[in-house]
Amino acid sequence: MKMTLSISHQDPRKRRNALADYVKFGEAPDFSLYPEFCDELDDDYEHCRSLAIKLVLLMSHKYGDCLVFQKGTSEQVRLEDDAFSKICRMINDPAVQVRIEAAKSISQFRSVSISYLLATLDKKDELNHSGTFVFGCEDERKDVRLASLESLCQCAKNNSKFAERCIDHIVDMFNDEIEGIRLKAIQCLQEIDNAVLREDQVEVILTVLDSPSMDIREASHRMIANVNISSPRSLRRCIESILYNLSRYPQDKLSIFSCFKSLGQNNAEFVASLVNELLAVHPYLKLPEQSLIDENYMATLILIFNAAYKNPSILSTLESHTFQHQTYIRHTLPNFMPHIEAPKSQQASAIFFVSIFERLGKMLKSDCIHRSKLSLMEMSLQDLKSFGMVEPEFRASTEFYRIVIESILIISRLLSTPGWLESSGSLKMIRRVLEQTFTLLRRYHKLSPIQRCCVQQLRVQALAIELVIFINSCNSSALDLCDDFLEEVRNLESFLSDQPFLDSIALGSLAAKMLDELSELDLPKPGTVARRLEPLFCKTPTILNQINETLTLLIDSQDVDDLQCMKTSSATFSNSLDRSDITHKFTAGLVLALTLDAMIDNITDTDDIRLKVVYPDRLAHIIVPVKSHFRLISTDSRSETSTFRLYTSLNICHTTWSEPGMVHVSIILDYRDNPATSMQIDDDDQIRSSEASQIIEISPSISLKVHPQNTRWLS
Repeated sequence: MKMTLSISHQDPRKRRNALADYVKFGEAPDFSLYPEFCDELDDDYEHCRSLAIKLVLLMSHKYGDCLVFQKGTSEQVRLEDDAFSKICRMINDPAVQVRIEAAKSISQFRSVSISYLLATLDKKDELNHSGTFVFGCEDERKDVRLASLESLCQCAKNNSKFAERCIDHIVDMFNDEIEGIRLKAIQCLQEIDNAVLREDQVEVILTVLDSPSMDIREASHRMIANVNISSPRSLRRCIESILYNLSRYPQDKLSIFSCFKSLGQNNAEFVASLVNELLAVHPYLKLPEQSLIDENYMATLILIFNAAYKNPSILSTLESHTFQHQTYIRHTLPNFMPHIEAPKSQQASAIFFVSIFERLGKMLKSDCIHRSKLSLMEMSLQDLKSFGMVEPEFRASTEFYRIVIESILIISRLLSTPGWLESSGSLKMIRRVLEQTFTLLRRYHKLSPIQRCCVQQLRVQALAIELVIFINSCNSSALDLCDDFLEEVRNLESFLSDQPFLDSIALGSLAAKMLDELSELDLPKPGTVARRLEPLFCKTPTILNQINETLTLLIDSQDVDDLQCMKTSSATFSNSLDRSDITHKFTAGLVLALTLDAMIDNITDTDDIRLKVVYPDRLAHIIVPVKSHFRLISTDSRSETSTFRLYTSLNICHTTWSEPGMVHVSIILDYRDNPATSMQIDDDDQIRSSEASQIIEISPSISLKVHPQNTRWLS
C-alpha cells in the first residue's frame, strides 16, 4: 500500500522511486494498479513516464486477455490492445528517452490484435496508435528512428501479414542520412522471411550498391541474395546493377559471388528465362567464347549454374565450352559453384578413390616383404596427389591420407635404419611426423572417430620414439618431452573412454602394448618411461607390421560419405600484393600499411588466425588481425566449419635497408600457449622453437618487394 500511495506522491522523485521498485520486482503487480500505471504515462516527469511504459507492458504480459474500459467510453477491449494503444501514443512524447522506450516496447507485445498492429503503419486513422511506426521512423533523432526500425522488423518477423505491409516503410529507410540506420534497414529486410519485392522497391534498394561503405555494400549483397524477386525484369535489373558494382568495386568480388550463388538458387525459374541473354548466346551465329579472366562472366556463370542446380532444364541450353568453364570455376572457387555432374561420374570417382586403398590394403595384409609394401605406399602417394587435383570433393580426404601414409613411411624408414637410436638425424625425421599429426588433428575437420583415433595413435607412437631417441642421443633434460608424451597418452585414453567399443575396433596392438607398459609405472620419469618403451621399437620386422596397422585400420573403416564430408582449413589471398615490379617504399621506423584481402575456408573460429610476416633478416612477426575485420561468408553445416573473408590492413615496419628486399606474408593457425609476437627463423624456414609444430601454415606465401629508407633517400 505504501508503494501504491507513493505513485501519486507530489514529489516526482518519490513517484520515480516507487515505479522503479515495481520494475525491479520483475513481476506484474495486482490488476487493480493498471489504471494508475496508465495515468503515470501523462506524468510531468519524463523518468516516471519511461518507467510507466515498462510497467504497462509488464501488465499486458500477465493480464493481456482481461477486458478493460477504454477511457471516456463504455466500450471494453482487451488489456493488451489497450496497453499497446497507450504506449504507441508515447512515440510523440517530447522527451527523447521516452520515445525510445516506447519504440522498443511496441515489438514486445505478444498477441496484440492485427487491426491495432496494421494501424501503426497508417497515419490517416484517428486512433492513438495510428501511424506509430511512421512517426518513429521519421523522428528527428536518430536513436528514435533506429529503435523504431528495430521494433518494426521484430513485429514483421512475428506476423506475416504485417510483414507484407511494412516492406515499403523499411525500404524508405534506405535513404536515411545516417549510415548506421541505412545498414540496419538492409539487415531488417534480410531478416524478414519470404519478403517479396516489387519492381519499384527493387529500384530503391539498388541505389545503396553505390555506397562508398563496404559494410553497406556487402550487407546489400546479402539482402538481395535472400529476398524474393517478383519478376524476371526485376531480377535482370539486380544482375545489371550488381555486375556494375563489381566493375566499380573489384574488392567486393567474393561478396558478389556469394550473392549470385544464393540469387541463382532462390530464383531459378527467372534465371532460366534469362540464360541466353546473360551469356549473349545468338540463335544462329556461333560467337567467340567469353574469357574466364572477366570476373563479370565468372559471376554470371556462378548465377546460372546455381540456378541449374535447382532447375536442371537450364543445362540443356548451355554450350559445351560453358561446362568446361564451370569445371574450372568449381576447382578454383569450390564454395560458390555446385557440383552438378552426372551421378555416374561421381560414382566413378568414388570407385577409383576406393580402389587405391583396396590395392594398398591387400598388400599390407599379405606376406610380401616390407620393401614391396613401402614401394606400393609410395606409389599410392602419387595416385592420391593426382586424384585430389582433379576431384575437389575429395581433395581434403586425399591430402589427409597422403599425410598419414607419408608419416608411416617416415617412421618405417627410421626404424629400419641401423643405429637410429643414437642418431641426431632421427630426431629431425620424427619431429616431421609430429608436425604432420598435429596438422591432421587441428587443420582437418569432420574426422570420423576411427580416423581421429588412428591419428592420435600415430602421434603417440611418434612422441614415444622421440623420447627414446632423445634419451639415447642427448645429455639434456627430457622432462618436457616426457610430459608431452604422457599428456598425449592421456588424451588418447580419454578419447577412447568417450567412444564405446572404439578401443576394440581402432586400437592397434602397438598402442595397446604401450598403454599396458605405462599402466605398470608408479612414477613415470623420462628414463623409466624410455626404458619401458625402447624394446617395443627394436623388434624388427614385428614393429614395422605394427606401425602399418594404423593404415590398415583406416582402410578397413573408410566410408565414401565420410571422405566427401572431410574439410581442411585453407586460405588464399584475393588481391594482387605479390607484384615483383612494384617496390613499396616507406620511411624506416614508420609503418607501411597495405590492404590485405584473403578468403579463409573451413575454420571453426577466427581466434587462432594470424598473419606471419618474414623479413630478409629471417625475423618473423606474428600479427593478430582485428576481430571485426573477419566477415562471415558462409557456413557448412555438414563439417561444422565456416568461410570468412579477412579484409584488413597489413602493417610492415623495419629499420633502414640499403636496397629493396622481399618480405614473405602467409596466414597461419597459431596454437601456442604463450604466443610471441616475433621469432627467429633458420635457413630451412623452420622456427627455432619447440613450439614450431604448433604453428600451421594454411596459405601459400606471397612476396612483397619493400624498401625502408631514410627520409633523404625517398623519391
